[in-house]
Amino acid sequence: MRCFIEALKVFFVALGGDARSLAEPHSRLAEEARREAGVKPEQIRVSIGTEDPDDLLWDIEQALKHSR
Repeated sequence: MRCFIEALKVFFVALGGDARSLAEPHSRLAEEARREAGVKPEQIRVSIGTEDPDDLLWDIEQALKHSR
């Protein structure tokens, strides 16, 4: 997961809201909140912002290739 997030170029990792697309590990959630929501710590939360969809798809694809 860490390799994937570090390989992202268009998405960014943030703690707060923003108009840009972001990706963040769910491990930042409290353990109890994760369990209640059925979220695994290795899952990544992605929020889509105002970037071009093709740029976002490219970013996900290149990050997946990089993290293998």
